[in-house]
Amino acid sequence: MGLVLNYEEAKLCEVKIIGNKAYNLLKLYPQYLIPRGVVVPINVTRGIIDGRILAKDVVRKIIESLDFNVFAVRSSTCVEDSKDYSFAGQFVTHCGVPVADLENACIKVIESAKRKNMKPYRDIAGATSTDIGVLVQEMLPCRVAGIMFTKNPINQRNDQVIIEAAFGLGEYIVSGRVIPDHIECIKKNKKYKYSLGNQTSGLFLEDRKLVDKAVINEVPILNPEEVMELLGIGIDIEKDFKFPQDIEWGIVDNKVYILQSRPITT
Repeated sequence: MGLVLNYEEAKLCEVKIIGNKAYNLLKLYPQYLIPRGVVVPINVTRGIIDGRILAKDVVRKIIESLDFNVFAVRSSTCVEDSKDYSFAGQFVTHCGVPVADLENACIKVIESAKRKNMKPYRDIAGATSTDIGVLVQEMLPCRVAGIMFTKNPINQRNDQVIIEAAFGLGEYIVSGRVIPDHIECIKKNKKYKYSLGNQTSGLFLEDRKLVDKAVINEVPILNPEEVMELLGIGIDIEKDFKFPQDIEWGIVDNKVYILQSRPITT
């Protein structure tokens, strides 16, 4: 097995080799659009931790494999994003990473699995270690991004899909920095109720840098066609996994990309 795996190679791997985040996302590939990227498998990150493998050699291979210049670097462990535990936000993610910072970003993501505060999560999941793979992808310049739940996480209604949308990248929704547009959809008849958010700024990728820009949230961020497309994607992905999903998505050049899909655990 190589230092990095392309999507075709990683798609053939068991979850214990690449971790849940990469495994779940690649179950959707190539049927759905996902950002271009590679996976650093768990055996390679172990080698980096114990000094058998040089991180710079892995990063050199990543750069050789990809033809873009701004990266998103995400964890992919076997204890996160499962049907029993999400552990969302417990591992480090780096967005908008330039080539010069890629090695440092990868090391920080790998080392986040070994932090002392991860022990309670390992104990909860019944894991003796938190081995970690790394998903390195193209950082997309999303015009709009958001989260979609294929069942209502508040009232637990399985017949509803909840979509939240914001201008720019989805990080501001995940961090709670903005109040996004909120759309409650009914799966059967495709009707929906749209509530405007209160977003005054968004995070955008421009000229290979992340920039905070003022936005005006006076009209719906998503048009009806985009709502219907996202609703259809959400319903289909739930059928693919046979379990309600928490999906992160982004829109670039009027195309919907799936950034992450994990089971809803609440």
